[in-house]
Amino acid sequence: MPWSRKQIIKVQIYRRAAGLAEGEYRHLLKTHVGTFSSREKCLTQWHFDIFMPVMELKVDEQIHQATPAKPLPKQISNLHYWRSRCPKDGGMTTRQRHKIFAVWKQLEPLLPEKVQQSTAYMAQVAQQATGYRIGDFWGMKAWQANLLIEALKDRLRHAVTRAS
Repeated sequence: MPWSRKQIIKVQIYRRAAGLAEGEYRHLLKTHVGTFSSREKCLTQWHFDIFMPVMELKVDEQIHQATPAKPLPKQISNLHYWRSRCPKDGGMTTRQRHKIFAVWKQLEPLLPEKVQQSTAYMAQVAQQATGYRIGDFWGMKAWQANLLIEALKDRLRHAVTRAS
């Protein structure tokens, strides 16, 4: 799914705050997400999560290099938000973590009591979904998290069907 209008506006806010010329901005896009335009249909949320920390860093550099110091634009409330949220080398995003726990919260009441509140059960589902042993849940890759989300959704559908 391509970037939404809100995402493109956010990128442009950061671009203006960083004082980036059009050419420099397009070079950053090409370098980090592989395209010269933020309107390309191939751009996904993952690309956005990768690109925004770069823009945030550029804003940070601009603010600290300016004399006198430039104030932070009112649309940017936290100058470290994207860098702290950025997945490392294909790691699970905060959005995926949220989705996993949202589906788990719906599934948990439908499970037998001995399985409820068991992280071992979720690790077992993740292992079956990915085909790999998941030693560190927080260290999962994005593709593993996507498979876990789909597996949990499938188990939720099955549990709902069984309950009714």
